[in-house]
Parts: sequence; C-alpha cells; structure tokens
Amino acid sequence: MDNSTQMFETAFQNRLGQSPVDWIKTKIENGSQIDAIQYLFEITAAAIAQQYHCDYYDFEFYYRQYVSVVAKEADKGSSWMERIKSPSSMRNGGT
Repeated sequence: MDNSTQMFETAFQNRLGQSPVDWIKTKIENGSQIDAIQYLFEITAAAIAQQYHCDYYDFEFYYRQYVSVVAKEADKGSSWMERIKSPSSMRNGGT
C-alpha cells in the first residue's frame, strides 16, 4: 500500500469515523444490499480521494478484507455462509 492510499484510508476514517472495511461491515450488518453498499462506497471514496488528492482501492479490495475476517470467524464456529457472497453474485439476486 502506497502513501497515497494510506492518506485515503486516514481521510476516510476521519470523515466517516470508520475504516473502509469497518464501514462496509457496518453497512452489511445493518442489512444494506451489497450493490447499494458498493455504489455508495465508490462515490464516497472518489469524493474523498479527489478532495485529498490521493488514490484509493475500489470496493472489491476492502470487501475481500471483510470476507477474510468473516472466514476467520467461521473457523471459530460462527455462521458465515449467508454473509459471504461476492458483490457480483448479489447483483443477480444471488444466482
């Protein structure tokens, strides 16, 4: 991760009060659709990056980090199958 992306993550944290991964996690836990989360993330991230003149990773990068955390929880015995679906599969109703 380069300095520009670190700057983005710091700016995201300062502006929204959560890291990108935690923000995605909160949205998912609150029942938001993956498509809607992705759309909102991309718009918000682009605005933050433009304001702070920095680069950012797209939604998939941070979503994969979230999925990784959920998978580790699964190793501890938590239910995770319903929570892990790729954004692309959710666009078509999970099919």
